[in-house]
Amino acid sequence: MDFFIDENFNYKQYSGKSILIIGGGPSTAEVNWKNIDVDFKWSCTNFFMNESIFEEKLDLVSLGNLQDFKDRRLLDYLDINPDCKVLFEQNYLYPATLSNNLDFINKYKDRIHYGQLEKSYTGIVGPPARMITLAANLGFKDVYFVGVDGFDPSLKNAHAFTKED
Repeated sequence: MDFFIDENFNYKQYSGKSILIIGGGPSTAEVNWKNIDVDFKWSCTNFFMNESIFEEKLDLVSLGNLQDFKDRRLLDYLDINPDCKVLFEQNYLYPATLSNNLDFINKYKDRIHYGQLEKSYTGIVGPPARMITLAANLGFKDVYFVGVDGFDPSLKNAHAFTKED
């Protein structure tokens, strides 16, 4: 496997299933992904800022260094959705991120998992692309994704996890 997650992570539940990975790229706000019937949904970082994603029952979210672990919307989402797992990618997590957010870690410790991709997948590809790699390695039968795209040349299309002013 190209991705390691701690031994408490239930890999077997995903074999032969379908998943939708929801990234923050513009296509998340531009296409209708809600009609895709899947067994699991994953997202990342500031997913909770997008109302459509906030309404979804996510199985897993990947959080990292740039996360505001005190953001009320994130905490509310995790409190409302107690089955949602949190993934920290160790190669994208500074020790200070953990030590400065002990309240978050202690509160959600039973559903936090730590993982790491092989070095060949690191770089600026972002969490959604790494989650696609993880899904492929876990044996999902069908992997769908949205929001794993960038900006158009005009830079006028917005990131799906932020609101336009």
